[in-house]
Amino acid sequence: MTAIINRNAELANPCSTIVDADGLENFISPSGKTTADIRYARTRNEWIAEYAFRIGMGKFQGSKVPLSTFSMPYRTKHEVIADAADRLLTDIYAQCGRMANLPAAQQGEVRKLIEWANDLINRPDDPEPTLPLEGTKFVDLFAGIGGFHEALKQQGAKCVAAVELDPAARQVYLDNHGHDLLMYEDITKVDPEDLPEFDILTGGFPCQSFSVAGKRLGYDDPEKGALFFQILRIAEARRPSLLILENVQGFATHDNGNTADRALEELTRIGYAVSMQLLTASKFGVPQMRKRIFIIATRLDRYHEMRYPHVFPAGEKPSKVVSDILEPNITEGRSKLPVVPKQSHNIDPSGIIHIGQLNGMRFQTYRVMDPDGQGVTLTTGETGQYLIDGQARSLTPRECARMQGFPESFKPHPVTTQARKQFGNAVAVPVVAALSTVAKHFI
Repeated sequence: MTAIINRNAELANPCSTIVDADGLENFISPSGKTTADIRYARTRNEWIAEYAFRIGMGKFQGSKVPLSTFSMPYRTKHEVIADAADRLLTDIYAQCGRMANLPAAQQGEVRKLIEWANDLINRPDDPEPTLPLEGTKFVDLFAGIGGFHEALKQQGAKCVAAVELDPAARQVYLDNHGHDLLMYEDITKVDPEDLPEFDILTGGFPCQSFSVAGKRLGYDDPEKGALFFQILRIAEARRPSLLILENVQGFATHDNGNTADRALEELTRIGYAVSMQLLTASKFGVPQMRKRIFIIATRLDRYHEMRYPHVFPAGEKPSKVVSDILEPNITEGRSKLPVVPKQSHNIDPSGIIHIGQLNGMRFQTYRVMDPDGQGVTLTTGETGQYLIDGQARSLTPRECARMQGFPESFKPHPVTTQARKQFGNAVAVPVVAALSTVAKHFI
């Protein structure tokens, strides 16, 4: 898990501030009665660390500080571990007092613990690894609330311009990602020559024209589907090294595959080698069976230097379920309709566990799922219903953020319905992060 600093985390829900460790330094005395550890994790640009120790003899001293969003950040891992070790020593001296006052056996244990902590403080600093996209720049088209932005920023890339028509999404984007970029509203009015220098062009272009849930007008929809050609216009004018595009699964099958074929043909026409693949978000660390088409276009000169097209990450076996991302003690979003159980629970191949229907109504939007399974795809209007604490309810905005892999520091829109819509429109952050780790070879 990637730790994210959030100075505004609510103390009313302390569990939401706890951060999983990325690494551990630990100490165990020869007797096994004295132990200590320093847990650390990386933020997007910094490190945090906390300590714990226990002396299981004599006065039985001990302390444990949880790694959280309130932990003090440092620039390097060496600095943050040294700071945690120094605070550990201060705590030991405060609790144990003068060494001569301790039982003989405890003195030996404490001395070894102090030596271990001092070794961490005096350990030579290792050079910080470079993030995969350190020094690269990108332009974020159809930016929404910034799923692409979050993913590429985590890899070290810097956003220099973004385009988003919806004012509510645009405000959430700026509130979370800052104003140190050019923000455009209408992509049809963007002059490519006015854009700063950039290496990567990203875009989850409008999907309604290709989705099985829409009218499926494809490129004939001037306000949605035809906007794909605005991406081509900007790419042809500025020739970025790489394009990373996303759309719904229906894009690949729309018009018997002709729609996708045309997209690939148009991208090759302007000088790119193109790869396309369907990826599932649950294979990248989020409990959501979200299937999306990704298109990677590599400028031909970069492709020929590498001599092979972009290789898509395979992902891993799904490891999280919906219950892993739930907030405790939530009462909002509960349905007043009774849940009529299915006679037998249906676990489909995706890992979603369908356990009943609201009021027995046989509509997809009335399905109720077990949170110990995978989650259904977030959409602009639905999060799915899950049986939680004996009642069916929708996901909260924070839970939607977690379903899409956004960090805990991300501030959703204050209106719940708007926040759910925006997360339903977003791209799953860990999927794009995995895609972009290999992008450095093509830039």
